[in-house]
Amino acid sequence: MKRHVTLCCLMLLVTLSALSQELNSDSQELYREKYRPQYHYTPAHRWIGDPCGLIKFNGKYLAYCWGAAESTDLVHWKELNNHAITQMPKGIAAFTGSVVIDRRNTAGYGENTPIAAFTSFDEVSKKQSQSIAFSLDQGATFQYYDLNPVLDIWSTEFRDPTVIWDEQNQRWVMVVAKALEKKVAFYHSPDLKQWTWMSDFGPMGDQERSWECPDLFQICVDGNPELKKWVLVVSVNWAREQYFVGDFDGEKFIPDQPNAAPLYLDEGLDYYASRVFQNFDNKPDKI
Repeated sequence: MKRHVTLCCLMLLVTLSALSQELNSDSQELYREKYRPQYHYTPAHRWIGDPCGLIKFNGKYLAYCWGAAESTDLVHWKELNNHAITQMPKGIAAFTGSVVIDRRNTAGYGENTPIAAFTSFDEVSKKQSQSIAFSLDQGATFQYYDLNPVLDIWSTEFRDPTVIWDEQNQRWVMVVAKALEKKVAFYHSPDLKQWTWMSDFGPMGDQERSWECPDLFQICVDGNPELKKWVLVVSVNWAREQYFVGDFDGEKFIPDQPNAAPLYLDEGLDYYASRVFQNFDNKPDKI
């Protein structure tokens, strides 16, 4: 039977942007600038990086690029701040990551606490490791965890974690890029603080440049809720996004066609670093 996995949905997530801005009286003139996008979300000032957490929580869509914005309809957006992670140590920068809702209080900050997982970049050593921060104000801001990093392999090319809840095994799963090795590593954790390696995926598909910003999610095949496949999305550095369709058994990703030509989400230049929205208003956690 021929199977089609429709991926256009993916990308409401779409890179760096999310639709038009909700304005207050002070910013209306700013958003009338000649070259200011009117459909895609932009912050009031400064540049915007990769999407670092796209979630639906308590009836609102929240988008992070380590600033924060919220929307009730994905069309009108309100910028909450441009520095969502507080108490960052001097010399440490927050790179790409993701946000989850800790419904079960696994991390110890209370039920339904938003937790951010992100790459910490040491500006002196250039080391990249994975850190977390927790929110006590429904996701508007996050406090840096004082025992960071939570995952460190002493690498300068280890970045961009996406975290999801594994309902079957009742634990967290992180997918994170080993960029120059062209691999995606899979880890599990009971509490978002202690991480155990499970497997690596790759090299496979497009290996022309370093791999970044992996995303992992499950979708229905041809709209059939009884037939689902897992999709692993990998950005090929500053160029394009490839994806793999297969199965995830809780420890490793197994592609359906390991020797097939690369599959790309979009042929346009700079379609890159996308994320899906995780819907935490559903139970169990799902996209």
